[in-house]
Amino acid sequence: MLAAALLGIRRFTEYEAAPGISPAILSNRLRRFTDLGVMHQPQHTSTGAHRTYALTDKGLAFFGTFAFLVDWAQRWYEGPPGTRLTITHRECGHHFEPRIRCRSCGSVITRTTVGFTLADSAPQDHAPRPPRRSAQPS
Repeated sequence: MLAAALLGIRRFTEYEAAPGISPAILSNRLRRFTDLGVMHQPQHTSTGAHRTYALTDKGLAFFGTFAFLVDWAQRWYEGPPGTRLTITHRECGHHFEPRIRCRSCGSVITRTTVGFTLADSAPQDHAPRPPRRSAQPS
């Protein structure tokens, strides 16, 4: 549902056209996203099949995750013909490949270049410790 909204789907009937989803399940999911503050229903479209839903700032913040999921799926999952989704950067016209960069130094982030610390396991007034290195066999 969220992916469809990011692709521009707005009307209940457009969501309903997705194969395999009943109107009752669709209503339930849209209501959950609305209750969670991910989507909202503009005032002028609150009745009948013409209901529309728009993403809130919270919903729009999912775009980065969506871009990475699309990129991953296109690399590792071969869907039925005609279902390939590509993201094009409109400013340069090239295929968009998402990357995570450090806001401080600009380096591309990979799984091995970051460390994770639970908030309650380290004092908050100290800098994070560098990641542990595994012992090298001799």
